[in-house]
Amino acid sequence: MNMKMKKEHTSWLEDFLENCRKSNRSEYTIINYRCDVLKYIRWFEHNYPNGQLLNRANVQTISKYHSFLKNLEEKDPHDHREFGIKNKFLRPLRPLKNIYRKVVSRFRKHKTTSQPTGSPILRHNAQELAVASRRRHLSAIKNFYEFLKQSNEDSNRLFTNNPVKSKIHGIRLKDEDTIPTKLLTVEDWLAIDNEATKIKERFIVHMLYYGGLRLSELTKLKLENFHVHNHSLRFTRKGGDVHTLFIQKPKVIFGLFNSYCKYLQKQKRFDGEHLFLNPQGKTLSSRSMYSIIMKIINSSACPSKGITPHSFRKACASNLYQKHKDLIFVRDYLNHADAKVTQTYIERLDKVFDNNSNGS
Repeated sequence: MNMKMKKEHTSWLEDFLENCRKSNRSEYTIINYRCDVLKYIRWFEHNYPNGQLLNRANVQTISKYHSFLKNLEEKDPHDHREFGIKNKFLRPLRPLKNIYRKVVSRFRKHKTTSQPTGSPILRHNAQELAVASRRRHLSAIKNFYEFLKQSNEDSNRLFTNNPVKSKIHGIRLKDEDTIPTKLLTVEDWLAIDNEATKIKERFIVHMLYYGGLRLSELTKLKLENFHVHNHSLRFTRKGGDVHTLFIQKPKVIFGLFNSYCKYLQKQKRFDGEHLFLNPQGKTLSSRSMYSIIMKIINSSACPSKGITPHSFRKACASNLYQKHKDLIFVRDYLNHADAKVTQTYIERLDKVFDNNSNGS
């Protein structure tokens, strides 16, 4: 299959991703959007090769793609083994690869699932994608078409309708298909707090636990976001809102902030603006920040299993509610648009907010 996409499709995809960046979507979200929409475009071009463009897609097209996803095992869409990228270093191995396939097919006890025509991404014995994954794919495509519809409505009529229909293609999640975020208990926090000895690690986990920041928000923090005179943070939240946060434990947080700034001044890669940079001197990605936090969690003797960086945000919400009994206060603190979302974060705790920590 030819890796090169139609120029119109490439242009539409790049315009969509650029709009996501302007809308302050997180880097992780943009990466997921790109992978999901790119997978759909390649599927479309392979199944509709006669010069058809994405604007010709209809409800039936999306239904066919939905069926395709049901038999799709997650795989990198750029894998050269599936898309036939020419690699001069791999050419001598091609005959061996064909021989291997013949030998395996002879001795395989169970008949493999045949690969449907027009579906080069599918593997043999493909497994059904999880419901949440299929829902994510279709959601990304729906947002993609909605952008194309709105961005073209004043100049042309290429995209008059969105082919992704919620009632037709919507996937209802069952309880067993959803994995709720694991709550970070007080005992877990004490274990992590004890393990995080380096100033950078302590600053990160305290910002998560007491600030309830999202991963993307934490990653993009700058020096100018911290206002020492009133112990507040003013920064751009998810969705583009500029939010002033009077953070819990201000003496502890700003004490760590000052210590971390002194540490940064000794670093040659510090640009004097961003708090978190990668070895190349660029802003740290959300994925890299995720790895840093998971390393701290995994090295801690936490009683609970399955803790993730988002567990800190859930713990922050639960602790705040246990302390104030005010759902609206927690909603505003976490910068949720709807209190119903905040309510899903709150769990009943055996122990209330840690009042024994230093600071006020």
